[in-house]
Amino acid sequence: MICFLTAFADQTEGMTDITPMLIFIGKFFVAFGLIALMAVLTPKIAAKVDKIRENHKQKHPGDPNCSRVRGIYDLPPMPKTQPEADADSAEKDVET
Repeated sequence: MICFLTAFADQTEGMTDITPMLIFIGKFFVAFGLIALMAVLTPKIAAKVDKIRENHKQKHPGDPNCSRVRGIYDLPPMPKTQPEADADSAEKDVET
């Protein structure tokens, strides 16, 4: 038995241990496999989220002109009915 172990030890003396390299390659493939899986699943998950958001979209009351706004300077001017009424009432208060 001892002769067998010493003979085996002599044969492994010139060999290189490839276990760390295999572990590194395994981790490499696992990492890139996860990245590939995320790249495939992300559009599918986004489509499901968009579908859920469309189903739960609430109509909120508001200014109908705001839905036509495309930029910061595209907001239509506000009607001037209220400020004129306030100015008239302020003039009446001054006269009395």
